[in-house]
Amino acid sequence: MLDMAEFPTAIRATAGIKTTIFGRRRRVFRYDAQYSDGRITRDLDGVGVDVALQGRHRPADAWATRDAAEATCPELGTGQWVEYATGRPTGGGPEL
Repeated sequence: MLDMAEFPTAIRATAGIKTTIFGRRRRVFRYDAQYSDGRITRDLDGVGVDVALQGRHRPADAWATRDAAEATCPELGTGQWVEYATGRPTGGGPEL
């Protein structure tokens, strides 16, 4: 369960491919959120990461963080951890 009182310190995105009902393929993202106590919430979808980043109350910070996480992703696979609000790569963090 997501803790609404706490922001994650970093997130990372994992890119995958999904086929639509019309047979088109599109790139989709899942997210992991890391908190200051070391806990990690895995596989958040777009809605879940918005809740974790409190995008409704701080949309600019949430968008910057999510966009930076997606930018560090390879075409398919897991990107780097990026700091909340700044979007700077942290250069570390636990691996899956």
